[in-house]
Amino acid sequence: MFSSISSFVKELLPQIPEAPRVTITAARIAADGTPPHLVRLSTRSAGDDATDSFLFRIPDVRKYWVTEDGSQFRDIHRLELQELHTFLQPYNLLPLFHPWQGIHLRQRCRVPTQRILLQERHASCAGVYYLFWSFAMDDLPRNKHVPKWISDAPNTEMTHSYYGDVFIVKIAPHEYEPEGWAAYEDVSPTFVEALVKSPSYGEEDCSFCGKSKLLRFMERKKLPIEEE
Repeated sequence: MFSSISSFVKELLPQIPEAPRVTITAARIAADGTPPHLVRLSTRSAGDDATDSFLFRIPDVRKYWVTEDGSQFRDIHRLELQELHTFLQPYNLLPLFHPWQGIHLRQRCRVPTQRILLQERHASCAGVYYLFWSFAMDDLPRNKHVPKWISDAPNTEMTHSYYGDVFIVKIAPHEYEPEGWAAYEDVSPTFVEALVKSPSYGEEDCSFCGKSKLLRFMERKKLPIEEE
């Protein structure tokens, strides 16, 4: 009976069209200690019940996570790398183009978010990124190579144990295509360099804003309404 009710409710909801596959450049942090590098990935459907469902299409990394559980037991968090002039601005929710996008709005609001103030020399890395990781500890080796500025964010609850390879993709400034699914940009080689070298936890002097001991600001917040 419950399944019948569930099927009936689904029929009443707006139907989500299948997003076309695209190829994107992502950053890969390998569990085996290989230095971070760029990989080409195709996208696939996110699925209705996944934590990343609000993107509607996600990078297909199943060949790296190998097992079905490796992919099923996945999670994401959002990295907002910002320059000072944008860091101080309030966040404005982007418009939703279609009614079916609103179904997944709650999940989008639950995604943990780090806002990171960039040093001037890394301004070209500014933008919004999503980090995809697996917590399938019985199937994948622990990844101890995720930079601490991501994995151990101070003053937050965002300390994670990562398993298998970790992937970072970049979202376009408008975030969604007019058709409703996620809009991606290629991750740059400069960002890969920054994975290891920066942003740092703090500097004695910040040449960008002139403030001494400017710390990288992070906060956990709820957003408002390979192909090699």
